[in-house]
Amino acid sequence: WELSKKPVRVDMLIIKKSGETHIMNKIGHIFRKHNLIEYKSPDDELSIEVFYKTVGYAGLYIEQNSRGNSSIVSGECIELSLSFFRHRKPNKLFKSLKNLGAGIEKYSDGIYYVNGIINIPIQVVVIRELPPKEHIVLKALVKDLSDEEARAFIKNSQGYTSPDDRNNADAVMQVSISANRELYELLQEEFYMCEALMDLMKDKVEKRIEEQVKIRVEERVKESILTTLYDLVKKNLICIKDAVTQAGISESAFIAGLKKYSV
Repeated sequence: WELSKKPVRVDMLIIKKSGETHIMNKIGHIFRKHNLIEYKSPDDELSIEVFYKTVGYAGLYIEQNSRGNSSIVSGECIELSLSFFRHRKPNKLFKSLKNLGAGIEKYSDGIYYVNGIINIPIQVVVIRELPPKEHIVLKALVKDLSDEEARAFIKNSQGYTSPDDRNNADAVMQVSISANRELYELLQEEFYMCEALMDLMKDKVEKRIEEQVKIRVEERVKESILTTLYDLVKKNLICIKDAVTQAGISESAFIAGLKKYSV
């Protein structure tokens, strides 16, 4: 998404909501009409430099999207929020912000408000600190997903019915699987899997089916051979000793089978 004519670009999710829409969760509590979201992967650093760079992008967004009556800044109100999502708590960033005079307010578990830097609502969401049964999709994006969290995410994904919701769930599932492949392989038989998980397990499923078919065919062939040998022995066309050799089983097992065949 290009912010200006200059080659300045930012990988950022932008959520726009109508003024009548109320988001009934603690992360959405801070949201305005325009909401910029910066997601940092577990391997990415959220430093003071990255923080101010993103604040700068927010300023560019306001300038580029304020036209006439659609201005983001209206009187004392700014219809824009800024959210940072990170796997773990950015302690170094918080320390740097406090040294610069900012206030860090814990709004709820995993959600911190940054005050005193700029008059734009800013929050830092620490995914690992969010309540266990809330924001399951966000937690599915991390590398060290727990068994309980993975099960909750799969069950949550299976509850979607609309094509758009299912496609979005599959997209998140693909990211989650790539980060936690061994865990999902262990869970594959517990659930009716979504498309992404079925694709992951496709080779294993096909191999297992092939093995089962091969075993079943071998069993049928063996049964057919034994039936033929039982019939030949019963008609005195072959002795038991030769039949046992061809059957590849013990004499006692062959005789036991012969008695059942003769009944």
